[in-house]
Amino acid sequence: MKAEDFYTTINGTRPVLVEFYASWCGPCKMMQPILNDLQTNMGERIVILKLDIDSAANAQLVHRYNIRSVPTLMIFRHGEVMWRQSGVVSSYKLEDMIIRFGELEVAAPRES
Repeated sequence: MKAEDFYTTINGTRPVLVEFYASWCGPCKMMQPILNDLQTNMGERIVILKLDIDSAANAQLVHRYNIRSVPTLMIFRHGEVMWRQSGVVSSYKLEDMIIRFGELEVAAPRES
């Protein structure tokens, strides 16, 4: 992703969850189904971006956001970092953080 596209996206009206990851990272691989679940549950209310730290195209963003471990997850709202955490995070916690920091209304409860 080009840096200018990244900045345009995080400055949009929807909350943006960014995952900095690496293809060789085991915990990053564990995040893939979690992020898929989150996207299914939240739909168009959020944007999820995945940025490979080993891609030269992302080097500027990795440096700017001081990414030292992967996965690192960040929630942006109107271009501002609202939340950040490294490591595997459950879809329930991510959804809670996105609702809280993205100022979204809580959706109907999930069915079991």
